[in-house]
Amino acid sequence: MAEKFFEMMNMKKQDCPGIIYQLDNAGKINYINDNVNSYGYDPEKLKGKSIFQLVHPEDKEKARYRLNERRTGKRKTSSFKVRLLTNNQQQNTSLKPYSNNRIFLLDAEGIYNSGKNKDFLGTIGIAKDISMFDLNYASSVEKNKMIIDILESLTHPLYIIDAENYEIKLANTAANFGNLSSNRKCYKVTHKRDVPCDGNSHPCPLQMIKASGKPVKVEHIHFDRAGKKRIFEIHGYPLFNDAGKVARIIEYSIDITEKKENERAIKLLEEELFQAQKMESIGRLSGGIAHDFNNILTGIMGYADILKINANDNVIGNSQELEEIIKLTERASNLTNQLLSFARKKKPKFSPIKIEDVLEDSFKVVEKSLNKNTEVIKDKSNEEMIITGDKNQLMQVFTNLFINANHAMPEGGSLKISSSSFEIDKKFHTRFTCLPPGEYVKIAVTDTGCGMSEDTIIKIFEPFFTTKGSEGTGLGLSIVYGIIKNHGGCINVFSKPEGGTTFEVYFERINEECVLESENKSLKSGKGTILVVDDEHDVRYSLDKLLTFLDYKIVATSSGEDALRMINDIRYPALIILDIIIPGTDTLDIFQKIRTINPEQKVLLISGYNKNGIVKKLLEKGANGFIQKPFTLPDISESIHNILSTDI
Repeated sequence: MAEKFFEMMNMKKQDCPGIIYQLDNAGKINYINDNVNSYGYDPEKLKGKSIFQLVHPEDKEKARYRLNERRTGKRKTSSFKVRLLTNNQQQNTSLKPYSNNRIFLLDAEGIYNSGKNKDFLGTIGIAKDISMFDLNYASSVEKNKMIIDILESLTHPLYIIDAENYEIKLANTAANFGNLSSNRKCYKVTHKRDVPCDGNSHPCPLQMIKASGKPVKVEHIHFDRAGKKRIFEIHGYPLFNDAGKVARIIEYSIDITEKKENERAIKLLEEELFQAQKMESIGRLSGGIAHDFNNILTGIMGYADILKINANDNVIGNSQELEEIIKLTERASNLTNQLLSFARKKKPKFSPIKIEDVLEDSFKVVEKSLNKNTEVIKDKSNEEMIITGDKNQLMQVFTNLFINANHAMPEGGSLKISSSSFEIDKKFHTRFTCLPPGEYVKIAVTDTGCGMSEDTIIKIFEPFFTTKGSEGTGLGLSIVYGIIKNHGGCINVFSKPEGGTTFEVYFERINEECVLESENKSLKSGKGTILVVDDEHDVRYSLDKLLTFLDYKIVATSSGEDALRMINDIRYPALIILDIIIPGTDTLDIFQKIRTINPEQKVLLISGYNKNGIVKKLLEKGANGFIQKPFTLPDISESIHNILSTDI
């Protein structure tokens, strides 16, 4: 029968490239050629055995179907792929699919007798080893397994989406999508939406790829399985069908939530650093201006006091104009003190004060300038609320807020001023991170004006930022912010365009009683020589006249070195009034030399600044007192009297 096969195939036996076999009608081997030797089999020992013993276990069913149907003619088996086992693999039933097996291409045909019934006699065929030529077939399962292993090795989500129906066709474990059997739409899984993402507010990578046919990169907000928002960087790639149309897309997602949060934190730190540097620079400028201005004010106050002393009681001494000069000078002094507070050169003069008194006095300052169509609502607390603070500085806070509210309502409106007690407990502490838990006084200033956008709210406390154009300086709210912070308080802003604005200010509430200071201080005269050391002529001149009026003998100089020479000449003055900032002079060195000349020398420090670093060092080294410029005659007379009446 084998010879008949060669006749049928029109080839010689020795030229056959494959395994020739002939089976009986039960599938047992009647004949198999010597080429089977290459696979470890003895042809003689195979006779009588089932051909299916040579077939890989996973391929036996399809082999039986193809070889036992008695196919012939046009229905004969042709180009049928099957795995056959080598002799050393026959007993190994744990073989990996397509691993180290030989792949054969079978051509077979049923053989029948020539009788009337044409009984089936068996099958004759040839098996060609195509293992080296059919790598795709031989390794398809291995390749699939390798692809799955690669996908699962990725630590970031990767999934494939159908471009037509938005269904997720494949996803790795890192995607954490869970069971997709009932819900495979990408917008449902990742966005909790019932419709695809909107292309404007939330661009859809699939839609973008379909429109351009090119890869895209977008930032998206996805919801995890717990419903929490996560920010992802989506890399989308198109997969085309044979017609060149986008059929599917691959999305590779990188969770950048922490990265974005870190970037925001870094940006905030950079903004805070920039703000701090800007405030520091402005602080230096403000401090320098305030210092120089205080020197000028000291001269003005001194000259005004001199006029009061020397003037005829009926003409100048009681004149309203002179009193107004003194009042205006005191107001200017308060302004410079605010600049010094802004520059951190002056600490507030704290004392217990009633917050209602501060609000009432602040309102009186701006009352006449309010729009006639503005309704003022005062919602006072029934409780007496006391805080610790500097009344002049706090008045500056609220007059600024009242004026700003009035400007926000050019056509009139409603201005509400309210005060109440407020407790910050652990529950509210998350809202007021700038304040520790405790009892506070809450003051709210609310207007019905034009309001502000979020971008404006962010900037309103920045120095020189203003929404008033050329009419505004941009310093009002920055000073307000600085004063409140210096008082250990907190300020919040709530506003929206055309929706009015509310400023809420919080200060720690105390239980101490409020003791008002007496504004009428008596002049205290004395005896002895006072050496005044100050580089400002007006300061030296006014001190000379004022202290002479108090019966002191005055000697003055603008130089620290001259002062050292004069100490011996006047045989030790009773007191040296020493300005701490004299150009070209090391005040600390001068003070030490003064004490070397006379260890018991009394020294009163004066400055346009408050107690800065130099003042503290000098006081630690034994200076007897400090008074800030500008000062009035009663102030300086009291300081001198206190020092001279006290033993070192």
